[in-house]
Amino acid sequence: MEAPDKWMALISVVGSATWGGGDYVQLRPNQSLSGFGLMSYGLPGIREFKAEPPLDSDADYYPTEESVMGSDDPSDAIIAKIDKLIDKVSYKGKTIGTNASSGEVHTE
Repeated sequence: MEAPDKWMALISVVGSATWGGGDYVQLRPNQSLSGFGLMSYGLPGIREFKAEPPLDSDADYYPTEESVMGSDDPSDAIIAKIDKLIDKVSYKGKTIGTNASSGEVHTE
């Protein structure tokens, strides 16, 4: 994996490529940045990606226990609200990327 200056490149526990850098390497809407890269022995293919901003867990936009009063399971309700928030501020798309399959053809 390759990353721009001051960015980190990691493989997650589920095998996803992840880049991040915290507050000092913010990428604002309508900005672009080069230097991200993956290398694989597999052929390139159409891959899905998701870009999401870092969120501050202490911020006012996070749901509180009071905001889910009356729910059967407040913890599940808070998690569902956080998932909705992340989906709302994230961007999903497709790109050409590495495909480390063992020569099999996969269609989605």
